[in-house]
Amino acid sequence: MRWKMNFRRASFGLALATVLMATAFVQAGAEPLRILIPAFKGEPVISRVISMTVYFNMIKALSGPNTAERGIWILYGEEEMQHASHKSAEAAASWPSVSADIAIWGKTTRVGKGFVVEPFITLSSISQKRRVRPDKLKAVFSTPEGRYDLSIASPVRFFDLEPFAVSADITERYGDYADGIAIYDSETATTPKAHTRDVVHFLEIRRNAARIRDSHNREGWIHLPELSRDNLTIVSFGHGMIQFLRGDWKDAIASFTDVNKFTDLPNALRIDTNLYLGISRYNLGQSGLADFRRAMALNAYDRNAARFLLLGYLLDYRRSHNSALLKSFDETMKRTRILFANDNRWFQNLQQVARELRLGGTDNQ
Repeated sequence: MRWKMNFRRASFGLALATVLMATAFVQAGAEPLRILIPAFKGEPVISRVISMTVYFNMIKALSGPNTAERGIWILYGEEEMQHASHKSAEAAASWPSVSADIAIWGKTTRVGKGFVVEPFITLSSISQKRRVRPDKLKAVFSTPEGRYDLSIASPVRFFDLEPFAVSADITERYGDYADGIAIYDSETATTPKAHTRDVVHFLEIRRNAARIRDSHNREGWIHLPELSRDNLTIVSFGHGMIQFLRGDWKDAIASFTDVNKFTDLPNALRIDTNLYLGISRYNLGQSGLADFRRAMALNAYDRNAARFLLLGYLLDYRRSHNSALLKSFDETMKRTRILFANDNRWFQNLQQVARELRLGGTDNQ
């Protein structure tokens, strides 16, 4: 695959920011995913190094063996957003010159001899207007009473991820990127042969390095440093979200499975992780019911998890006609009925489809 990196400017509302790099791969007819990584809030040099390292770590999401040739732009902002908030991230992502589907941002705070980084992910409203919506679990049922579209998408758009610590010598280990990106003769070389702030084509992406060619026809390698020796939520969950929104289902499952291994993961984030796992499996033609059950078990009053679980039972029954699934569906309906308003149209349609399924009066779509 070939990737392109270029330079451009963008204005985020009242705050002017430079989009230093835009990594892109666009296949004919594809709808590219657009990702914004603005400079993190905090001390300028440290924040630039952290956000640049996050940028490189997100590129690694495209190094998996199952990565499809869809499109992607990863925009890097040299200056901070106006405020460190999801609202400000939404505003920055929605600016016409950016138009990003997702913003990965954060803030850094000096603590003792090092820094604490607080990362966040914001899905912009633009992501919900995409022609292709991989985030939706599609489910259409045709019955004698009519056609029912029970498709649902997760309404969760704001994610507060696990903070992590970095040592004060991070600029010594990674450089400060003041001269641009260092180009090396090999992926293991330690002395750069040049720096670039120009258009770059990615010829090959590996876990720790990428082979590139710039507009001056110079070929070489750039290093893709790790944020930490330990696994971080920002890496695993960030990769999973990028892969999920691109429809790279197998890679998304691998990333979200890694997220689930974190023992101290916040409950809300674990629920979302299991929902994304389930949606990914259904999009591969597998069952994601077990994932939806795990999500519901974490919070019996989570209406979003209840919707996915109820729909999962009907989807699995439509394929297998296992009567035990309808029994579980009925039990879950009784437990979760309180979560839905009496005039909730989706819930009413769900009940109608369940009745038709019992009568054998639905067609697969």
